[in-house]
Amino acid sequence: MNNDDLLNRYLDNELGIDELQTIKNEIEKDGMILARLKALRAVDNSLRQIKSENAPAGFTERVMKAIADSSIKVKSKVSYFFLSMISILAVGIISIFVLSVRILGIQEGGGESKPLPQYIKEYFGKNSGIWESILKNNTVMLIGSMAALLLLLSLYFTIEAHKNFKNRLNNIS
Repeated sequence: MNNDDLLNRYLDNELGIDELQTIKNEIEKDGMILARLKALRAVDNSLRQIKSENAPAGFTERVMKAIADSSIKVKSKVSYFFLSMISILAVGIISIFVLSVRILGIQEGGGESKPLPQYIKEYFGKNSGIWESILKNNTVMLIGSMAALLLLLSLYFTIEAHKNFKNRLNNIS
C-alpha cells in the first residue's frame, strides 16, 4: 500500500487496529515517514481552515444552458438541387458516350478499322442535314442555353454552400 494513502487515512482516523499499529511502528523506525506525516498534517490543517462558499442558486442550470446554447447542432441536409444537377450531368456524359460509340460505328459484327477523324467526317457528312436543322432550330438553342444557365447556377450554389460550410466549421472551432 502507498505510504501517503496510509498516512492520509491515519490523519482522517480511518485505520483499523492492525493498520494503526503498523503505521506507528513505521513512524518509530523511519524519521522520513514522521516528517511526511507532519507535512501531510500541515496541509490537512490548512485545507480545513479554508472557508468554502456555496454557489449561487441555479448556477449549475445556467452553466449547462450556456453550454447547450453555445454548441451548434449540425443537421444533415440533402441538397436535391445539387443531386438533380449531378443527375443531369451524368445523363449528359452517358449521352456523349453513346453518341461517340455510334460515331465510331461499333457494331455487333465488327467492321473495318478506320481512324477516328475519318469516322467523324463520314458521320457528319452523312448526317450534316440533320445537324444543321438541329443547330438552326431556335427551340434546341433555347434548351441548350437553359441547360448552360442551370449548370452555371448549380456551380454558383455549390460554391456558396461550400463557403457556408467552411464558415460554420470555423465557428465551431
